[in-house]
Amino acid sequence: MQVPELNGATEGLIQPHQNGDATKPKSKNVAILALGKANPSYMTSQPDYIDFIIRSLNIDGEARKSLERLGKSSGIENRYFCLNDACAEKSDWKLLPQDFPQTVPSMTDRNKVYCEQAPKLAIESSRKAVEEWGGNVDDITHIISVSCTGVMAPGSEFYVMEALGLKRSVQRLGINNMGCFGAFRGIAAAKALAKENPKNRVLLVCVEICSIHFQVEMSLETVIGNALFGDGSAAVVIGAQPKENEHVLWDIEDTHSYILEHTPKEMTWEASDHGFLMKLSAKIPQSIRSGAPEFAKNILGDRCTPSECSWAIHPGGAAIVKGLEDVLKLQKWQTQCSWNVLRDFGNMSSVTFLFVLGSAAILTCKSIVGVGYRGERLIEPSSSWFPPKFPSG
Repeated sequence: MQVPELNGATEGLIQPHQNGDATKPKSKNVAILALGKANPSYMTSQPDYIDFIIRSLNIDGEARKSLERLGKSSGIENRYFCLNDACAEKSDWKLLPQDFPQTVPSMTDRNKVYCEQAPKLAIESSRKAVEEWGGNVDDITHIISVSCTGVMAPGSEFYVMEALGLKRSVQRLGINNMGCFGAFRGIAAAKALAKENPKNRVLLVCVEICSIHFQVEMSLETVIGNALFGDGSAAVVIGAQPKENEHVLWDIEDTHSYILEHTPKEMTWEASDHGFLMKLSAKIPQSIRSGAPEFAKNILGDRCTPSECSWAIHPGGAAIVKGLEDVLKLQKWQTQCSWNVLRDFGNMSSVTFLFVLGSAAILTCKSIVGVGYRGERLIEPSSSWFPPKFPSG
């Protein structure tokens, strides 16, 4: 029986590094050495997107009021999309048929957009990560791509290799269909590869084109999905025993998982003739709340209490972040990085957690616990204990 998993990437017990202090020894742990982010050029405000849904699907009455309330309570102000169909004139639509919603895009049409757009974003975020890292691209030994919103072979990591001029001997790995917690599995795989040899440098890139899977079904679960997801990409360089010229953002200390029972159907992601169908149960926040205290105890151990560290929670929705705040008695400053990303970008599936780490990197966190989860017949809040490296005082 498949059951959801509260996944704790305390491998991602990430500790901030004492950046810029020459008296501090370099990290001996596997560490995140750089982070790059990318979004498409089309930004749409949440009110405008909700209005697009209402107009295009001819929603009125109580259903319209409910959707407007959902938009206002989502915690989202803006999202980014690879296509501008939501704001463009009907004659300029790229994916939606002219008689939409009577006719909807096929899976083939949606996946074609993914194959065109995903490599572009993956290349952009990877290039930024490598530039921030400042190392020689010839030193990159492995590349990992993470995605769940399209199907292509070779994967985006191949096109990143070509665009960045990586060596032909670089080893590739694709992690697919892991949902929102995919970045945690990518970090875990990169950590294992980095530990094999201190010379290994791993480029991990997550890319998601969620918007192409817009659905017209008016069930609550589908409406929630339409109101939450956006497009983006993020990449990190990971390695062990950093060199003198390498800047450590976070040490990766540990990872944990915790399986939640009786929740196999609360989050699903299934292929259909008309795109992937995302089903998000309204029970998800309560399910995560129920497992959070035991999970927090296991992941933190005797390091600290929940109130003594920051929490990089995957902002799958406002109810999830708020629910974890309530049950773990967290204050807003401890989760601010998650709220910031939800507000500015929405939910970008696997990409989102790396954006949250990027947001946390500008805050003076002594330590941070990353918490995520995935759908796909499993709810997997994945947690990583990430203490960032910041100057003291």
